[in-house]
Amino acid sequence: MEIKGIGINVDSKRVNGRIRRFDEELRIFEKFGFDYAEISPHGVDGIIHGKINSRKIDDIVAITKKHNLKYTVHAPDVINLKDIFNKKIQYRSLKATIDFANHIGSEIVVYHCGKFLKQQYGIEEDIECEQRENEIDNLKQLADYARMENVKLAIENTSQSARSIIELIKRVDKENVGMTLDVGHLYLWHKTKASKGRFLDEINEALNYAIHMHVHDNFGEPEVLYGYSIENIDVYKLTLGIGDLHMPIGWGNIPYKEVFELIKEHDYSGVIIEEINSWQRYSNALKDIPGNIRRLFNGERVVVVKG
Repeated sequence: MEIKGIGINVDSKRVNGRIRRFDEELRIFEKFGFDYAEISPHGVDGIIHGKINSRKIDDIVAITKKHNLKYTVHAPDVINLKDIFNKKIQYRSLKATIDFANHIGSEIVVYHCGKFLKQQYGIEEDIECEQRENEIDNLKQLADYARMENVKLAIENTSQSARSIIELIKRVDKENVGMTLDVGHLYLWHKTKASKGRFLDEINEALNYAIHMHVHDNFGEPEVLYGYSIENIDVYKLTLGIGDLHMPIGWGNIPYKEVFELIKEHDYSGVIIEEINSWQRYSNALKDIPGNIRRLFNGERVVVVKG
């Protein structure tokens, strides 16, 4: 079974609401032979106050139709369905993201698994159970809404195990809810003290639930292993080789040869997005991404060029 296609993300920081920049990025991605582009509505100002931005949506749709690309959608990272103090805006924002996906013809909406408020804001009360149930209930309702729009919700692992995402998917129990398997995030998680299993074993398990994939590289150096806070600036992290670097495949230590062997074994048939956060830094490597992913499927070595 073949995958649907190979894609790359339109980074929200790079575009920052600039329609011309958005158009230029899609033109470059099309030129380099990508099949898909993953768009975040917040990057193009597609959503304002939890609703579709009627001032811009027509221009956004027109630009997507100009290019010979298909699209997936990444919900804004700030959306957190575990947030029991701001339930309405969180729910409304993910619902608007589903609407955005429908506007541009995307079948997939990626949602970052919510963070517990105790973890995010330092709240001391033990309210994890309430937060967990709120996320499950909201995902059930939104899955029903997404189904009417022919959209699937793909829950991404960020700072947790793939097994915890699988348990969430089982609790939601909707046919159009699956997993975005983020290989780079899972590799980092397995390098922390929280890890209780082998990385490739969990990749193997997660592929049974994956309907979408993110690939990128890092050195397996989680920030949590450092006894001090690293300022959240990419060049500092790259200097030390720590954290979620989102480098092109082949620049870090992730064993992608073995990962792709598992992908083939499972007959994964979704889209593979290479999620790169610094377009300018890796500009010379972008054109090689589609070919490198095909090389990995063929058991060949990737081509690594200077950034």
